[in-house]
Amino acid sequence: MNFLLKKPLEKSKKIAFVSSFCMGDSLVGLIVANNLLLNGYDVTVYGDFIYALRDWFLQMNVYPLIKEGDKQTLAEYDTVISMFDNELSRAISAWHPHSIILSHSPLYLAKMSMVDIQVAACRDILRLKKVVKDNGIIPLAGLEPHKYAKRVVMHPTSSLARKNWPADKFIELTKRLRTMGYESSFVVSPEERPDWLFADAYQVALPQFTSLSAVAAYVFESGFFIGNDSGIGHLASNLGVPTVSIILRKGVARQWRPNWAPGKVVLSPAWCNPRPVKEKFWKWCTSVRRVQKHFVDLVEEVQ
Repeated sequence: MNFLLKKPLEKSKKIAFVSSFCMGDSLVGLIVANNLLLNGYDVTVYGDFIYALRDWFLQMNVYPLIKEGDKQTLAEYDTVISMFDNELSRAISAWHPHSIILSHSPLYLAKMSMVDIQVAACRDILRLKKVVKDNGIIPLAGLEPHKYAKRVVMHPTSSLARKNWPADKFIELTKRLRTMGYESSFVVSPEERPDWLFADAYQVALPQFTSLSAVAAYVFESGFFIGNDSGIGHLASNLGVPTVSIILRKGVARQWRPNWAPGKVVLSPAWCNPRPVKEKFWKWCTSVRRVQKHFVDLVEEVQ
């Protein structure tokens, strides 16, 4: 049964927070788990991306994401909370007597960022008294924030090809930033790496990482982040790194822009409409100059 709380959860009860399949969603959703912890609840988090970053969330009990048919793991919990309605959350809801799917609330249609929606969900759905925007991430010992202040991490890929700004434009952007005194690096997955080896010819670093935690450490010590609508952008913002996000649609930008550290969102020009035109041509309508301007504005904002 899905329900929105009419009274606060009992602190004597055990809660399982089932995270998302996506990195950005997982980091944003963890605001809920962190606020439950801050309010004295016994919470265990299940999520693959959070488990990969578990060294950054040592105050939480974190395990890999459960499988759809794994009833035994969740049976011991009095309440199971999921952020979104998906196959896994629906499967849990079908048998667990106290399953909450937060996105069933109209609050998730609000015209504000998903980070702010999580904060509101903690206050208005879960009725928590102490509510913060923080998801509880704690940098690893020995790392220095913005140690390489002139290093701009770029994430030129995403989960969907249609969301990706063209590779040649990312290369041109690195050239322009170099004239401004910045060095650029491309962060891509091991599977994507062969497609980006050409970056070396343009003096763009292409570091290799052994884990998502290593990526987080690299991003944390960088000065800025520029990338497509993707989870790495949320990770950068979560770590306090100012971000420039190149996003296809205004509605997506409103809800899914990184929203912890200062950030700018780059949309295609207003003349690149209506929607069918935007969907097809936005990559070419969004110029390198436009992205560079947003970067310059962000630098001025944080200095």
